[in-house]
Amino acid sequence: MWAPQIVIQTIVCGLLLGGIYVIMAIGKSIVFNVMHVINVAQGWIAMLGGYAAYWLFTLYGMDPFLSLFFHNSDVFADRRRLSQYLFEAHHR
Repeated sequence: MWAPQIVIQTIVCGLLLGGIYVIMAIGKSIVFNVMHVINVAQGWIAMLGGYAAYWLFTLYGMDPFLSLFFHNSDVFADRRRLSQYLFEAHHR
């Protein structure tokens, strides 16, 4: 028989993972509806943020949520450059 703590932990982890998928899907939908360009690099951008949070935690012991303020600007700049490149390539 499963312990209630494991069931609750599994449900919470599933909801958090589902929330990440929902946020990525909303971002992809907004980009497509505004720019009419499919952003195939959305997963790459999310993984870049995840790796940045991981390495900031591993090397400096920084809380992953706190590290959002440090690496979010880098990810935003990369996303902006990539979006401009895709938009210009689509309208040539």
